[in-house]
Amino acid sequence: MILLVIGIFYQADFGVFAAKEKIYRAFFIYWKSRDALFSFPIFPGGYFLSSMFLVNLISSLICRFRFSFKKLGILFIHIGLASLVCIELVNGLLSVESLLPIKIGQKSNYSLETNSTELAILNNTSEEVAEIIFPESKIYSGNIINHPDLPFTLHIKKKLINASIRTNDLDQIDQTFQIAPNEMGSKVPILEPPPINKERDLNNLTAWIEVREKEKNIGTLLLSSAIEELQSLKFRNQDFKFVIRPKRRHFPFSIELTDFIHEIHPGTNIPKSFSSQVYLYSEDGVFDRSAYILMNQPLRYKGKKFYQAGYGEDNTISVLQVVENPGWALSYFSPSLIIIGLIYQFMSSFFLYSGKRK
Repeated sequence: MILLVIGIFYQADFGVFAAKEKIYRAFFIYWKSRDALFSFPIFPGGYFLSSMFLVNLISSLICRFRFSFKKLGILFIHIGLASLVCIELVNGLLSVESLLPIKIGQKSNYSLETNSTELAILNNTSEEVAEIIFPESKIYSGNIINHPDLPFTLHIKKKLINASIRTNDLDQIDQTFQIAPNEMGSKVPILEPPPINKERDLNNLTAWIEVREKEKNIGTLLLSSAIEELQSLKFRNQDFKFVIRPKRRHFPFSIELTDFIHEIHPGTNIPKSFSSQVYLYSEDGVFDRSAYILMNQPLRYKGKKFYQAGYGEDNTISVLQVVENPGWALSYFSPSLIIIGLIYQFMSSFFLYSGKRK
């Protein structure tokens, strides 16, 4: 109960995702100092309490339970509760949630993890390598990034978890950072606000990256998730594009939004319902089938589940939530086992009581 109260208050300030990761799917709840130099646990998290609950269930079965057909229902209930805890652990480790904003008439084969970023390098002049991706874990101050398909190395000079760039002029950024300046950032005002933990307010990951060929400095780039445009760097007659963007999760198929319907309650602007009509295509572009995604009727397709999550830009954009959960089928196993155990135990007790009365 205390953990639920902590989670509710934490969710109100930082959102569902942060509460799930920091409170319910953590072994301990940590308190950080104001300067964030150290942290220590102050309360057990959801995983710790679930582990203790699981140990208690298994111990009681081993030490106290004696099998008989009268207690078969109790056995089912205990196994169902234990498997429910294990399945939540599997879901926490393997399930992934992402968003797919898509315009009417647009076709897409990937969704976006808004809580993770990646560094993408595109080579438009090379036929062999179209796109090279580095995860966010590679972007930290002092790291050197190599790749066999790149003729240079990337040196992360500095990383900011969150930054506010005081210019929208991409030409100004290119002129400042593309040709190896001596003072990085001297012409682009950058503020470093505290990292944001709220669900809908995302951090702007920003990094100064020096591009080198051996010891030669080719150029220094300012890359940020706040800058959507790709930044260019020409080297050896090749045109490389750099961008820090939300992490993409590619599908083995494509989805096209053909229609979006947004209904509101009469006389108000309160949404009543919204739904999307989509076409599904195989990986080679062959049309498979059409489907509707409603608020309470998600689409399940090739291991992914699409929920209607929102909308944007005068109802021309539908926002779908994509859930990848390899253990989704197991989620029905535990409740079914618990229900069977309860019914069996109730019926056996009922017939035993009826027999004694007769």
